Amino acid sequence: MIDKYEKQMSPRAYQLNKNDIQESLKNIIAYKDHVIRAACQNAAWNEKLANSTGDEVFVIQDWSMNFKAKLFREPTDGYYAKNANIWHFIVFVRIITDAITGLKFKDIQVHIAILDGSEKKNCATNFALLLASLDIYATGNSGVVRAWIKSDNAV
Repeated sequence: MIDKYEKQMSPRAYQLNKNDIQESLKNIIAYKDHVIRAACQNAAWNEKLANSTGDEVFVIQDWSMNFKAKLFREPTDGYYAKNANIWHFIVFVRIITDAITGLKFKDIQVHIAILDGSEKKNCATNFALLLASLDIYATGNSGVVRAWIKSDNAV
């Protein structure tokens, strides 16, 4: 793709641009794969939710989004580590059927954890927050026997 412009650039500029294009192509393909997986998972998730009984809860968790990196091409973990406060959200969705009317409605609870920034956004922190929220949720919802868990970006 860029090879036809090689003679119009310095060797260094050509190599940098070539590397950027190759990395971009890999990232575009990875994103396309992510979108396809997300569509499949969301379809299955929505079907499961539509057919759920009152004894199960659907749990979605995610970190707050950071909108702008401080430096060009700064590593994600370096950027997250600099933030003063880190937000983590867990949403519990349970389908409940009214005993009198038979109508179904969604019972939604949201747990928000605001961390001081010394913790990293990693698997261990994510799991600890999930377990704590599940314990809190289970205390007030004894009829739930099953939880379907997903992370918003883990597809």
